[in-house]
Amino acid sequence: MEYTVEDLSPVKKKVAITTDPKEVEAAIMGAVALYKTSVQIDGFRKGKVPASVIEQRFRDRIYEEARQDLVNVHINEVMELYSKRETVEKESFLASFEEIEKNDFNLNIPRYVDNFEKEEEIDLNDLLSEMKKTDDELEKTQGEFLALLRDLTSTDDAIMKSLDELIAKMEG
Repeated sequence: MEYTVEDLSPVKKKVAITTDPKEVEAAIMGAVALYKTSVQIDGFRKGKVPASVIEQRFRDRIYEEARQDLVNVHINEVMELYSKRETVEKESFLASFEEIEKNDFNLNIPRYVDNFEKEEEIDLNDLLSEMKKTDDELEKTQGEFLALLRDLTSTDDAIMKSLDELIAKMEG
């Protein structure tokens, strides 16, 4: 979980919570599972409705329930950190009055909590090598596709003209 706080006014804050996609998927599947046990849909026995049908029919409600569950979980996590009143790396910092005063009473989280995570370094040579392989595969596949297009025939002159124009465009 990551969160940012934006000052909208001296008394109003906007909190944005970013959640791992796996956690979101788990929340959605949990909501679908709850619906699955109680939903009655014509053509299916109770409790036997496929998850895909449930998600399709009740998508808005399921997503809202999953979102609300995630918000509640994260609020509980924040409140637990707050009630413990301790420093947890990348999550919380117990600032003394002197530290807050030193920061001109600015309570923006990044002043106290460093939640920066270094991005994984990318080996550019490996990336370029992979891109070259992909380009070669695309060129080979396009050549095979063009060969198949050239093998196509039709008695309709308009279709053959269209096919010839397509081949010419693809050949560049």
